[in-house]
Amino acid sequence: MVSPAPRRPDRLEDPANVGEVIDIMIMAGGYGILFTNSLVTWTGLDKTDSTVSRSVDDVVRARFVATVLGGLLSFAGLGAQNLPLGVPTMMAFGIRTGVLWGGLFAASVAKEPSIDGFLAALNLGGVVGFGIASGIGFGARPHISRSRFVEAGLGWGTVFGLLFGLSWKNPTQTVAALTLTGSVLGIAVHSIIASVQPVAAGRGWLANAAFAAGCGVAAFFTWGLGGTRASGETYAILMSGTGLVAAIVVLSITDGLQDSGWDQSLKQALQSIQLDVSPTEGGALFGIRGTI
Repeated sequence: MVSPAPRRPDRLEDPANVGEVIDIMIMAGGYGILFTNSLVTWTGLDKTDSTVSRSVDDVVRARFVATVLGGLLSFAGLGAQNLPLGVPTMMAFGIRTGVLWGGLFAASVAKEPSIDGFLAALNLGGVVGFGIASGIGFGARPHISRSRFVEAGLGWGTVFGLLFGLSWKNPTQTVAALTLTGSVLGIAVHSIIASVQPVAAGRGWLANAAFAAGCGVAAFFTWGLGGTRASGETYAILMSGTGLVAAIVVLSITDGLQDSGWDQSLKQALQSIQLDVSPTEGGALFGIRGTI
């Protein structure tokens, strides 16, 4: 029986892999479509009221052209092939998170919701998120497994915040603010864990699965005990609380699920070493040079 060859650990000098290049291409195309369609809205090309001589067909054509042009931005993601391993993953993560947080922030502060302002927040959030994540990617060089684990916290954190906000008869602004807070909380918890150990990406998705299972169990028992007589607030508070506890428990008992991350062995880190000796008056100077 022939055993498979052991997988070589990832090295800092490795180029981006196919999966993360596809990821950034999808996110670049998605952001491009968002931006070009936002331009259509901002310029009023989607209006068909009595003040303009524009038909519904004109609007459909404008949206179609905008979508095609925006989608072409995905080809810019092909440039990620030349980036270091892990950096495109952080970039895509930044776009997703930035757009989400931008939208939630706009919804939480706007007293009178405006579609133009909301779209501006989404677009600005994507740009800011991309910029910050790119800086972290190039500066800190987090391994893909850590980036994926941290991003997984966005899932259960956002849903927890949403359910917690719906637990009382809060206005839309408060629900959006609590959703944003829960999202930040999830990212923060996963970031703290990832900063002290080489976490596995699957551990983050297990936390999401546990949260979903906890929500399901709480909803099932609430339905069984109260049915339609139980209020939506009761469903929401029990689901959010049970889901949070389940996620915390899974994150605690899966401590052993770790990824090796970058290859930190001396053999790979230190490529060559040289010893220099230079005679001086009354002695000599010794120096050691290494290539890392």
